[in-house]
Amino acid sequence: MGYHGKKQHDNTDRRPAVVIDTNVLIDAMVGWIDHSKASNRERNALFLLEQAFSRYRVCFTRPTMNEFAKVALDLKRQTNIRPTEAMERVNFIKYVEARMTMVEPKTSVLVCRDPMDQMILEAAQGSNAKHIVSADGDILCLQREGCRAFIHPVDFAHMMSARIHEEFERSKRRGKPYVAFGQPNKGGYIKQHGPKSAKKNKPPKAGSQPAQKTGSHKPR
Repeated sequence: MGYHGKKQHDNTDRRPAVVIDTNVLIDAMVGWIDHSKASNRERNALFLLEQAFSRYRVCFTRPTMNEFAKVALDLKRQTNIRPTEAMERVNFIKYVEARMTMVEPKTSVLVCRDPMDQMILEAAQGSNAKHIVSADGDILCLQREGCRAFIHPVDFAHMMSARIHEEFERSKRRGKPYVAFGQPNKGGYIKQHGPKSAKKNKPPKAGSQPAQKTGSHKPR
């Protein structure tokens, strides 16, 4: 599958970088395809992915993207997938590719005990990632070496939720609606900036007659 993501070394994007492991992307894909049947873990993965796209430069290398595509399409196990489900998976891969930033891998001083996971460390080194989100114990065990950049998906989702709550409270104090993903939050704080449709119609004054509708109705 060809690369359709953002250009490498985009100097206009000053957001911090983050690398998301394949296992988290797969959970997000399941939640994206059928959110109603997804587990809490898969929904959290989709939530953190959307938040990461909004707040970070989500980076990948060609090896990490190829690995994700192979797992997403079950190319390793070569299982039979329904055509409709296969198209949904392909659409998710394209969706992820279009919003990610490709970087060149760089050799990391850290060594993962699983050689297959070394590509994640090289992607993090190449992008100077602030966070590496993974549920893989072979990667998370590197936290013991003082690497705080490695974070579990649940912890990353909690961090994003806390940030949303903080932004909501800040908007509430300012008397403005909270905006997330470019759209006003339906449950957000609306004071003087609410939509016109939110205003209730005032009841007619006592003794007043209801307005007559004008039209082309002819008397009999």
